[in-house]
Amino acid sequence: MIKQLFIAVIFALLSECGYAQVFAKVNLPKERTVLLASYKGDALTILGKTTVVDGQHFSFSADLFNKSGQFRLIYGDDLGVDFLYDHKPIELEILDTIQSPVFLDKLNADYSNLLELVSEYKTKSSLLEPIINRYSRESLFFKQSCKEWKLIQSELNRSIDKIIQRHGNDLLSRLAVLWKVPLVDPEGSQEQRRESLVAHYFDYVEFTDTTLFYTNGYTLKVIEFLMLFTSDKMNQQEAQNAIINGLSKLDKVREGSSQVFGFITNYLIKGFEQFGFEDVLVFLAEHWNQESCLEFGSNGELMEKLRLISKMKVGNKAPQLQTNDLNGRPFNLIDESARFRLVLFWSSDCVHCRQILPVLKSLSDNQKSKEIEIVAFCMDRNRVDCQKFLDDLKVNWINISDFKGYDSPVVKEWGIVGTPTMFLLDSSGTIVEKPQTVDDLKRLFDRF
Repeated sequence: MIKQLFIAVIFALLSECGYAQVFAKVNLPKERTVLLASYKGDALTILGKTTVVDGQHFSFSADLFNKSGQFRLIYGDDLGVDFLYDHKPIELEILDTIQSPVFLDKLNADYSNLLELVSEYKTKSSLLEPIINRYSRESLFFKQSCKEWKLIQSELNRSIDKIIQRHGNDLLSRLAVLWKVPLVDPEGSQEQRRESLVAHYFDYVEFTDTTLFYTNGYTLKVIEFLMLFTSDKMNQQEAQNAIINGLSKLDKVREGSSQVFGFITNYLIKGFEQFGFEDVLVFLAEHWNQESCLEFGSNGELMEKLRLISKMKVGNKAPQLQTNDLNGRPFNLIDESARFRLVLFWSSDCVHCRQILPVLKSLSDNQKSKEIEIVAFCMDRNRVDCQKFLDDLKVNWINISDFKGYDSPVVKEWGIVGTPTMFLLDSSGTIVEKPQTVDDLKRLFDRF
């Protein structure tokens, strides 16, 4: 009892002096490592770490918090909790690794309540929807389910409004608005409900608040909207077409501030690059690249990225590439002697390159027609590392590099943002395909 009182007094003193901004009373193993991470969109950045003292508490000092935002405490494998910081101390209890942490400060007590409310609404609505879809419209069960769905929609919004009223214009109130749901009539058909949800999804949202960059609010809202257009049964091409349809209806995002529009656009580009959604990237480049939305002052780099995506799409001419290979021999990319050339950008420290290059070597060596020539641009900065990898792999490709990494003019002109990146060119230098995976390469070489 005396020990717990001592800890509470210390926390109060530290808070007043500005030394601690997160203080946790815990029941965790002694010396357990705890990480503090900050959000930007849905990306997490580790800010610092500490350890549990005597299995009783841990804290993080104020110097790790220089802005309001959403943060995450990570205190074990798959164990963590999100919280909001808005220039006031945070206090919580972690009773064990099974129960959810309990926040004692007002801001995060209400934030935890908000997350529970939204989770409960999603669970209930997901249970009600198949009933409404499958039961006869004349059945009592259908009518009662519709009544219940209307009720839970209204209850969620009323609860969120109460949270907003309690918190004025602080971070939680601005974030909570994003969780309000459109009042969709459940008695309509499934397609009518979806159309209504799409039309009114952003009724409560204004895309103007740059402070929400440091939460996952905007990015989660946009992704959930795009998911309205997709299903698990779609193949990759169908999913891309559906997402493009969704992007074409994001007028509310486009009408927001240029900073918020640029932030969301950059987030979408990074995500769709990871999934290899080339058609979606081209759509973003050709339909979202408007000076009225993306001003050069704050989003010049993003505009350039969009320009490069559009420039390097299938059907366009690839940039010129005229240099010497690693043996000093002159090389010109546009060479009529090769029917096709697979231009590969790679680096020796890239894990995926180490996986895909041996497969590419085997496919190239075993192709019967020998119509595809490999041109490999090494993005290493160290010639020794590059040459060792090539010697170990024993390739007879055309190997080129200027050993400038991502600072290379070639890399910038070709719009390379990661490795491996590949382009299949015909003899005129037109981009025919952009394979991304081992399976893509196997399908490509099976045709020759």
